[in-house]
Amino acid sequence: MSAFTDRFNAVLDRSVPSVAAVCRASGVDRTTIQKLKVGKRHPPRQVLEAFLEHTTIGATDRTELLRLYEIEEIGPARYHSRSSIRNLFNQAAFLDEQLKQLSSLPVSTASFVLPRQEMQLLRGFVAIDFFVSQWLADMLFSGQALRIFMPFSNEDFFRHLLHLTLFHQDASITHILNFEQHTELPENAAKNLDTLSRVLPFSFTNQKAYTPYYFYCDTSAVDDRFMAMPYYCLAENSMLLFSSDFSHMIVYRSLEIIRFYGAHFQDVLHYAQPLVTSAQQPASSIENYMENAGDVLSLSASFEAQPCLGRMFAPEVIDRYLSPDLPNRRDMLEMVTALYAPVLNSGHRFSSFFTERGIYRFASTGLLGVFPQGSALPFSPEDRIFFLQQIRSSISEGQQEFYMVRGNQLKVPDSVVCEFYEDGNILFIYHSGQTSSVVRISENSIFNAFLDFFTSLPNSELVCSREEALDVLDQCIRLIRSVSET
Repeated sequence: MSAFTDRFNAVLDRSVPSVAAVCRASGVDRTTIQKLKVGKRHPPRQVLEAFLEHTTIGATDRTELLRLYEIEEIGPARYHSRSSIRNLFNQAAFLDEQLKQLSSLPVSTASFVLPRQEMQLLRGFVAIDFFVSQWLADMLFSGQALRIFMPFSNEDFFRHLLHLTLFHQDASITHILNFEQHTELPENAAKNLDTLSRVLPFSFTNQKAYTPYYFYCDTSAVDDRFMAMPYYCLAENSMLLFSSDFSHMIVYRSLEIIRFYGAHFQDVLHYAQPLVTSAQQPASSIENYMENAGDVLSLSASFEAQPCLGRMFAPEVIDRYLSPDLPNRRDMLEMVTALYAPVLNSGHRFSSFFTERGIYRFASTGLLGVFPQGSALPFSPEDRIFFLQQIRSSISEGQQEFYMVRGNQLKVPDSVVCEFYEDGNILFIYHSGQTSSVVRISENSIFNAFLDFFTSLPNSELVCSREEALDVLDQCIRLIRSVSET
């Protein structure tokens, strides 16, 4: 039997004294449950949910049963890839919220006294974690650049780094990480997706200080365990060298050793590729986006906090809301008009996924997170209502253009946009003030994972029903009208 069938039977024996009574109450056919118990039938997920809702099964068992059921339905590899992509967006939103909270917390400015000896060995996660937190603070407060060669599996290290860079946006951090070759192997494809789901959220929240590079190699995590101390972090006058499981660490102050590892870092950097391309001004941000986007008419899906309204941006609308204070406004107007013209003129349709929180934000402020700060004016109440009514009509008529995701299960920061193109590219665009960054991904296994994710999303539990979406849109329209009337 499968893991789901075993768990289902165990939970029924422990918590459901009468299956027949639950079936009557839930309206689920008893033979369906009997076949489910022996692994001979897989009804729609909603049937299982209806049955579980009429039992006294605890939340932990319920969540685990639904997880195992989904794995059995779509397979472990597909379940893992969908979970990794969902974690990417949720982690980005979580870090965004964390940064807002951390900004009010004090950071110690006390200097950390490094050991005098040229080498010091530390053992144990607690001792290493304490030393690393103090060492990183001292390096960043003293203005030293950091060069990092290690995976994101050292979670404590990057947690400290995230906190500290909030207060040191002028820091210089270069990070090299590797992706696996031979992505036809499921384990390599899964590892690459996991790496991406960690590096992108970190990059979103450290846009100015953090520069990631990547390369492809055959060295797997299993191989790394056979290397004594494969990972390191370099500063100017000291460095940290880590074991593959991060349970041991050596601190070096020897300039000769630091230069040796610095040369290795430069050698790897020479053939590594930058993961992110950035632009500092709105005009160059548009250019950066257009260079990476490719064929706009191959856009298949987008996911961002607010709905993608580009298909409604006629030239006069762009002219009306493009900030009058922008440098070279005329050139900017031509660029933005040219950007949206193909979609507007061709009637090209794609799926726009947005969040409930994002649509309320647009209704209350008139701002769209897709535009760099200061580049666009807030939309008027009248135009906000017009856009929301267009979205409402599309959803009401079942045109499969707009989908609202459940905010408690799938989130995205206001400043992040993900675009999926049928020509083989995935684009992530994110803003911090007037700085805009773009990540373009075309690796085949990651592309296929996102293709599966966006294809499955409309019919998943992550997306609100038509009735729920229409209700939220009606509330937003009423909100705008009530505010404008006062």
